[in-house]
Amino acid sequence: MGTNTQEALFSGFTQLTSKAQLCQFLGIKPAKLNFLLYRLKPAHRYKTETIRKRNGDDRLLRVPVPLLKQIQRILASELAKEYRPRQHVYGYVKGKNIAQKARIHVAQKWVARIDLKDFFPSINFGRVLGVFRGHPFHFNDELATVLTQIVMDGNELPQGAPTSPIVSNLICRSLDFELKRMAKEHRCFYTRYADDLVFSTSLKRLSPQICSPTAPDGVSIQANVGDGLRALIAQQGFTINDGKTRIFDRSSRQQVTGLTVNEKVNVSREYVRGLRTVLHVWTKFGEESAASWFFANHYKRNRPDWKGTPADFREVIRGRLGFVRFVKGADDTTYLSLAKKVAKLDDGFQLGAEEQLQVSSPRLMLYTEGVTDTMHLRVALQRFKAEGQYADLNIDWADHSDRPRGEGKLWQNCLNDAKRDEFRHQIQVYVFDRDSDFAKKAEDKYGKLKHHGNNTYSLVLPIPTHRQDRSQICIEHLYLDDFLWQQDVQGRRLFAREEFEQDGNHIGNIEVMYRHPKATTLIVDADVVGYGSLRSKPVVMSKKQFADAVEQGVKPFDAPSLVGFQGVFDMLRDLTRNLTGEVRADASDLV
Repeated sequence: MGTNTQEALFSGFTQLTSKAQLCQFLGIKPAKLNFLLYRLKPAHRYKTETIRKRNGDDRLLRVPVPLLKQIQRILASELAKEYRPRQHVYGYVKGKNIAQKARIHVAQKWVARIDLKDFFPSINFGRVLGVFRGHPFHFNDELATVLTQIVMDGNELPQGAPTSPIVSNLICRSLDFELKRMAKEHRCFYTRYADDLVFSTSLKRLSPQICSPTAPDGVSIQANVGDGLRALIAQQGFTINDGKTRIFDRSSRQQVTGLTVNEKVNVSREYVRGLRTVLHVWTKFGEESAASWFFANHYKRNRPDWKGTPADFREVIRGRLGFVRFVKGADDTTYLSLAKKVAKLDDGFQLGAEEQLQVSSPRLMLYTEGVTDTMHLRVALQRFKAEGQYADLNIDWADHSDRPRGEGKLWQNCLNDAKRDEFRHQIQVYVFDRDSDFAKKAEDKYGKLKHHGNNTYSLVLPIPTHRQDRSQICIEHLYLDDFLWQQDVQGRRLFAREEFEQDGNHIGNIEVMYRHPKATTLIVDADVVGYGSLRSKPVVMSKKQFADAVEQGVKPFDAPSLVGFQGVFDMLRDLTRNLTGEVRADASDLV
C-alpha cells in the first residue's frame, strides 16, 4: 500500500482530485474502500478498548479494524508532511517531547494547567471536512468528503485512530495562533500538548483573563479560568474541563505533563519512589515474585487481565529507567543509583563506560545564588562533557526552590550545612559570585575552595583571563563580551552597569535610559527604556531570558565560547580528585 511507484503517478498527495486516484495512491481497490466506508456497519469499523485513567474513570479508545488502520497510517504520514507545527505545540510532533515542553515553564512564578474537555470527540465531521477543503489541501468536495469519512467514526474524531493526532493538530492551528497571541499580550508562556494547555509567567500574578487561584489572597491548586481565555476557547469550538484546571505558585510542586518544573525539568518523586520500591522487591523476593507484584499493582488499572512474564517485567523496568535517564540525564545521581541496582539484578542491562566512571567518582551537590547561575553552569558542563572534558566530574544541581535566594541566604545555608549534627556523605559546594563582601568570606585564598567542615565547601567564581581588568564579576561575565552583550532577534540585550551615566543616560549613542542609575548591580536586566527611535520598543532582556536562550540554543545564543567557565570546573575537578586520592597533593593546595 502506498508504494513509491503509486505515489509517482501523481505529483503528490495534495494533487489528488478523485476517489479513484486516492485508491491508487493508497494501493487498494475501490471496492475495498467502498466496503469499508459504505457496506461495513459503522459499529464494525472500530472496536472499543477501555483503559483506566489515573482518577479512576474509564478512557474509551476506538481502534480501527486492520485494513482501515493501514489506510489511516498512510494518510497520517501524508498529512504530517503538510503540517507546520507552531513553536509552542509539542503533542504528536516529530522531534518534540514532554521534556522540551516542560523546559519552557521552568522557574516561573506561576504555572497554570488547563484541560480541554472531550478533546477528540468534540472535533466533528464538519470541522474535519473544512480542514480537507482548506489550505494546504484544497481538495474538491468529493475527495474531501471521502477523506473525512476515512478518519472519522460517525460524527467524532476517534481517539485511538492513527490519523486522529495529526488531524487534531490541523484543527487546532487557529486555536494555537490565538492562544499564543493572548499569551504574548499578557506576558506569559504558552504550550499545548494535545488537550493539555499550560500557561506560565514570571510576573507577580498570572493575568486573571487567563487564570487565577480560587482563593484571592492565597495559593490555591484549584483555579478559575478567565473570561477572556474561556471565550477564546469557546470560539474555537472547544470546552474547558474546569474540574482539571490547576494553578501553582513556586511554593507548590509545579508539574507540566507529569514533570516538575520548579527549578529544572524533573521526574516526580512518586515515579522515582515507585521504581525504587519495585527494585527493592526484586532484590528481596526475586524476579518472578517482583514481576507478579508489579503487574498486579501497577498494571491493574490499565490492563487488569494481562499477566506479564519476567521478560516483560525486565523490559518495563528498563523502559522506566530509560525515562529517568532521558529526563534527568545520564550523569544524574538518582539515575545512576537506580541504574547500578538494575545492572546487579538484570544481566541483560549494563552501564556504559561513562556511566561506570560516573558511578565510581564522588558526586558534588552544587548550590548557587539563583536559578540562572545553575542554568549557565549546567549548560557549560554539558557542552564540555560532549567534547570529552570533565568526564569524571559528577555534579548534582540543587533544586533549592524551597530555599530563600540571594547571596546572604546562600551563605547562611552554607554555614548551617557545615554545622549539621549528621555527617554529610555527599560533598556540598556553595558557589558565590565575586561581586560582594560575601566573596571575601567564602574564600581564604584566591582560586581555592574554602572548607567549612562536614564535607561543605564554598567556591567564589575565579576571574577568567578576559576579565582581568575587573575585581568583581558575576556568572554572566564568564562569557566573552561579543556574546554577552549581543541583541536577540527582538533587539533586546543585557546591559553593563558602567554603560550608563549617573543620570541614567547611555554613555554611547544608544537611545536608552536606565531608571535606577544608582543601583549597584553589575548586570542591568530590567528598568531600561527606549526613547526617540526606540520609544515603546523592547530594549532589555532579563537574566532569565538570556539564560533560557543559552540553554535552548536559540540564535544568536547557540554557540558561546565557554573558556571562561573552565576555571570553575577545574577547581571542582581538583577537589574530587584530591578526595579520591588521584591527586597526591596536600589538601591545603586545593582548599
